[in-house]
Amino acid sequence: MFWKEPEVQTAWGEADHVVFLGDYLDSYPWEGISWKRAWDNFMEIVEAKKKEPKKVTLLLGNHDYHYAFSEIVGMKGSRFNWDEAPKTTRFFQDNLGLFQFAWSMTNSKGLVYLFTHAGVVGGWVKSNKLVPPASTRVASWLNNFVVNPDTLLSMMWDVSRDRGGYARYGSPIWADHEEHHWNTWREKKIYQIFGHSQGCYHWIAGDHSACLDCRRPFILLPESGIFGEPETVEGNRYWTKVIETSGLPTKEWVDAWINEI
Repeated sequence: MFWKEPEVQTAWGEADHVVFLGDYLDSYPWEGISWKRAWDNFMEIVEAKKKEPKKVTLLLGNHDYHYAFSEIVGMKGSRFNWDEAPKTTRFFQDNLGLFQFAWSMTNSKGLVYLFTHAGVVGGWVKSNKLVPPASTRVASWLNNFVVNPDTLLSMMWDVSRDRGGYARYGSPIWADHEEHHWNTWREKKIYQIFGHSQGCYHWIAGDHSACLDCRRPFILLPESGIFGEPETVEGNRYWTKVIETSGLPTKEWVDAWINEI
């Protein structure tokens, strides 16, 4: 909900494009966010997308996917809200055109920044015998999974042992950041940006990818490759605000957070 902070809105106004990395309704117990509050915030994000459709991109995360394609997938992730599922599934199905699996942009040097929820793991591509296109068309290629449910949607529910699943490699909505340490997709012209795994305090960046803690906003300067954070939600001020919002004493909040991760 940080995206409504005044300084973030200023950055929004100056940005060429805004990308949400998914999991809009997956608040953790220690965050003190009710389903209604998360839903209302989600609806405001959707309205922002409708208002500026060319500027705002809404990516699908694994916790969106298990609502949007529940009948096809047949599996549910953690914190699945059974009571709210019928309404949530209808909403995603009725508004699927507002969402996508990937978005990319290319800088003047030909480097493609590829945004997905959890990142593309090389082993996942090979194990599913997929043949990616040229770097500038990878995002469109991934997005085509949405319109090919009979053949491709099941691949998106590949969950590796790092996340408690049975697949050898996680999909672009399920891959754990640890998988990227040893098997990230090493395409010379692609730099991946994803969320999914909690970065805890700092974001995690490597030579081929960056894993962002999506409870905070980040700014990308594509020519220099520098990430930044609007001041109001940076560092300790962010965590102080999260704890205060939860309504829990600090020690109880920390205990809940440790148990959750």
